[in-house]
Amino acid sequence: MNIFKSSFLFPIAFILSAPQSADAAQRLYKETPDGWFIYVEERSCVVYFDYEGPSGSEMMIRFSARTDQNRLYFSIVSSGWDSLAADIGNGANIYLAFPGWPEAFVSAGMTIRNPDGRMGYAADGFTIEEVGRAASSSGVMEVGVRAGDAPNYQKVSEVPISGAAVAWMHLDQCTAINFPTGLRK
Repeated sequence: MNIFKSSFLFPIAFILSAPQSADAAQRLYKETPDGWFIYVEERSCVVYFDYEGPSGSEMMIRFSARTDQNRLYFSIVSSGWDSLAADIGNGANIYLAFPGWPEAFVSAGMTIRNPDGRMGYAADGFTIEEVGRAASSSGVMEVGVRAGDAPNYQKVSEVPISGAAVAWMHLDQCTAINFPTGLRK
């Protein structure tokens, strides 16, 4: 797998774009038949997908399309990753890989605690259009992490993303309607 699209900036902006509490202002824009939820938040439209992970853990992925920055923010959290508690705020590189897509997307990121208490990883160096095309063409997304000084990436989840093409279409529509002055092409 060819790793590219590295971001060398620490994802401070991700923290600023994520909901600050479980009660953060959100307005449901659309729910898809495959279980994707598209919301309008203060600075972006976001898409969430909850799924069952290993050993029945509750997992969630989140993409936030910040068109004012032409940047896609990503997070993945799990109820089964309590062991990450000591690493909250530590840097990590995150990759997203899609079967059949020639290259993975990589960004600098960090370990996070979601407002609901689940722990995971977040990154902010992805581009909206590229990841959208890859996600829309695949039924699975692999997420990997290289934390700290670790020499290699480790796969942390294989996310079933069937229905991503429809979810991404609604994310694009939500963004065009609610954030029309962004840098969208």
